[in-house]
Amino acid sequence: MADQPIVFNNAGTSGGVTLITASDTSDKDGLVEMRVKAGTVPTTVSIKALHEKSKVEGFSGGLEVTAAMPIITRFSIAPTKYNIRSFNRINAETTDIVARISDSAGNSVPDGTIVRFESREGGSIDTCRTVGGTCASVWTPGGKQSDDGRVQVMAYVQGVEVFKDNNSNNVFDDGDTFEDLPEPFSDDNTNGQYDLGEFFADANNNGKRDIEDGKWNGVNCKHSTLCGPASQLVNLSQQTTLYLSS
Repeated sequence: MADQPIVFNNAGTSGGVTLITASDTSDKDGLVEMRVKAGTVPTTVSIKALHEKSKVEGFSGGLEVTAAMPIITRFSIAPTKYNIRSFNRINAETTDIVARISDSAGNSVPDGTIVRFESREGGSIDTCRTVGGTCASVWTPGGKQSDDGRVQVMAYVQGVEVFKDNNSNNVFDDGDTFEDLPEPFSDDNTNGQYDLGEFFADANNNGKRDIEDGKWNGVNCKHSTLCGPASQLVNLSQQTTLYLSS
């Protein structure tokens, strides 16, 4: 039915979700459309549509609002096999590097979140995209590696810095504390510090490795003095070691 006015309302607890579209009129195919704006509280929302003339109501399926941004404390990687017979070998034997990522509420990050890998000491590995908060990429030997047979594999993903939400409002604001992160690097010699020539994930593309900036970097920052550039994300990283044997 075309040209029918429909009014929209939240059904139940909205968790900060607001309606951008309060009403709409059906098109020639009988379709109406509305938009919602997410709040800052993880929740599930249902939208009620009312045909005022007939008083018939319809309800949307559950619309899920999550924090949805990766944090370092909920980002981990591991190979399916640490020790592989790949010293001075090409293409075989391989191992999967599996990544698992959640947001601050413990929910899986959105499908399609990109995880990038670096394996400068040997072999090759491609990026992967998450499904259900996890993804895996295959590390393949290339015939060259360090003399000790160890290969460092670094994974990194864009996310936000961790903060302690002291007033439980799900945004970083006055009174909250946070963990300030430098740009991550691949610690190829495992000495615990960045050395010139090691790969680093250059989030702001300025060509140099930046240390902590004293600001909280993430989305929806409400702090009066500690907000980084608007909606600036940081690179989060984890590293694992493969042991190649002959």
